[in-house]
Amino acid sequence: MCHDKRMKHLLALTDWVKDDLEAVFDLADRLKNLDTEPLKGKSIALFIPQESVFWRSMAEHAIDKLGAHAIILDAMALERNEDPRDFTGLLANFASAMMVRHENLPIVRTLAAESPMPVIVTMSDRNNPTEVLSDIYQIRKRRPDWQKLNYVFVGPDGAHARGWLEASRVFGLNLRQCCPRGFQTSGSLFWQDLPKAIKSADVVITRSAPPRHRAEFVPFRVTYELMESARDGAMLLPIPTFTRGDEVSEDALEGPWYPGSDFKASMLEIQMAIILVCMGYVELPPRRSRQKWAIAAAREKAKAKQIEQRYDSSDDAE
Repeated sequence: MCHDKRMKHLLALTDWVKDDLEAVFDLADRLKNLDTEPLKGKSIALFIPQESVFWRSMAEHAIDKLGAHAIILDAMALERNEDPRDFTGLLANFASAMMVRHENLPIVRTLAAESPMPVIVTMSDRNNPTEVLSDIYQIRKRRPDWQKLNYVFVGPDGAHARGWLEASRVFGLNLRQCCPRGFQTSGSLFWQDLPKAIKSADVVITRSAPPRHRAEFVPFRVTYELMESARDGAMLLPIPTFTRGDEVSEDALEGPWYPGSDFKASMLEIQMAIILVCMGYVELPPRRSRQKWAIAAAREKAKAKQIEQRYDSSDDAE
């Protein structure tokens, strides 16, 4: 419960609506050349493990760019046997927001329910909202037709697969997961035939399998030859950390489809925008009435059904 009604948590993309997330994109555009420090004098508590080099450095840099101070705390502290009201209430004396990477999203949700300050999840066992938003932000810049593209996630169930599934539901994206049977995410549109999946793809996202399952995913390695069969203008987005020659071949990464490491640079602006929105420094557009949202939800459900039928018909045709 954020005491300030302008504040809000980001625990999952599906907790927000499409208009909210597009407002984050618009704000990120304006933050590219930020020359002020809107959060000067504020502090943000970071519960991000030290070994998470990429996430922690990105979060610290975003906080610094906004003029705030990062308080580095042990993520395991979130599991203390302490009432969430007391834990978050005491912390709120010294911090204005919490940024969390934790393997148990329900624990974070319990804290957020009692927190007087906004809680921002960078990654959990069930999603990775900030990274997915950053990727979509970059795709959106390169492809104005981004909402009409075919997205293929090649990899096992996990935070990244679920994060993209969340995004597909909020934005109405055409998303298909491709992996061995038994590794698919519940609720995803699922294919086992990698060549068929790539052939219809505009955006190919790859994620490595856990070491104990690497052998089962060898047939699902994305190669140069496979990417050549993808649709014109296709993009290849391996999720870091990735291993060249494992989930994606070396030659595929050297091809025209991979935009390079700079693709992730926009995570800085996206994270800054999320922080400002969650802390109430930027107002989101007014939400539509419940009736309008019900109509919109029905349309999205019908669209999802059409997508599924389209993929099924592609299977039959081939």
